[in-house]
Amino acid sequence: MIRRIRAYTAEATRRTKQGITVAPKLIRSMKKGAWWQSVILSSPIRTASFIFLVIAVLVISLSLFQNVYSDRNFQINLISEAHGVLFDILILGILMLWLNRLGEKRSEQKKYHEEIDDFRKLESVEAKQRIIGNIRRLNKHGVSKMDLRNCYLAEASLAEANLSGSNLWDADLSGAKMQGADLSATMMPGINFTKAKLMCANLGEANVSGAKLHRVDLWEANLFKANFESSDLSNANLSSANAEQADFSSAILTEATLEGVNFHSANLPGTTMDNANLSGANLENATLWNSNFHNAILFGTDLKNADCSGAVFSNAIMAEADLTDANFSGTDLANTDLEGANFLNTNLHGADLSSAKLMGAHNLTAEQLASTRTLAGASIDEALRSVVMEMSPKLFEEKE
Repeated sequence: MIRRIRAYTAEATRRTKQGITVAPKLIRSMKKGAWWQSVILSSPIRTASFIFLVIAVLVISLSLFQNVYSDRNFQINLISEAHGVLFDILILGILMLWLNRLGEKRSEQKKYHEEIDDFRKLESVEAKQRIIGNIRRLNKHGVSKMDLRNCYLAEASLAEANLSGSNLWDADLSGAKMQGADLSATMMPGINFTKAKLMCANLGEANVSGAKLHRVDLWEANLFKANFESSDLSNANLSSANAEQADFSSAILTEATLEGVNFHSANLPGTTMDNANLSGANLENATLWNSNFHNAILFGTDLKNADCSGAVFSNAIMAEADLTDANFSGTDLANTDLEGANFLNTNLHGADLSSAKLMGAHNLTAEQLASTRTLAGASIDEALRSVVMEMSPKLFEEKE
């Protein structure tokens, strides 16, 4: 470069002596300062390198002039400083590498979130597959919280997927295969889970109110403190699920399979469970007032301390059920099979026990039966029947 400048300068001098006034382009650019901008200032790396070289030349020149390099103390200090610089470079290198990887990771995550947003509301196989792929990629990055509102994921394969804390408001996951998926603390009001496979899934503290869960399979699922208010779970399978402290207010569980479900302290007022199978279920401390259990199976069900006031259990099978300390005041138990049930301290005030089967019931007292609304057609142990007849004979009269 210096040779070229010298050549152009000599040529310019020669032309000036010959009366030629046209200056070379380099001379014009030098006068305007353009070559500094194009060569030195055009790149941050070049600028830094130029400054480093200038300072290095000055420092080394002064050091040589002062004969510093021959000083033993200087050599020792130089080596010490060199080790310190190496350590600093190592630490800074690791830090910069970590920050760079972190930035790249966040950039990729943002890209996946944006792509999900691009395919939102599109009901096509391609859109579904792209969303599923982004969910998997985000899970690999350790991300579970996603915005999947209004996403079309019907029959999606999302087994073991982690969507904890996500928003799935009004999403379509009908027929989805989500065995073992983590849906804890998710927002899913209005979601469509019709015929979805959610065996062993975790829906703890999830909001699934107003959702469509017809024929959903929630076998052994965790529903602890989940909110299913006003949801349709007709024909659903919740066998052995943990629904402790869950809210099923006004939910529909018609013909649902609820064998062995843990409804301990659950909130089920106004729930429809007609023709449902609750054999062996745990409803201890549950709130069941005004619920409908018509023709349901509650064989061996635990209803200790449950509030069943105003509920309908007509034609239900409650043989060997534990009703200890339960509140059945004003309850419809007409034609209900209660043989072998435990009535210890059960409140039957105003209950309808017409045509009920009470043979072999445990801890059932005459006082309890005398407090009922009617016992017409009820089958009771003869000794107990005679005592109640003396107390309230009108209870056995058939009403027109």
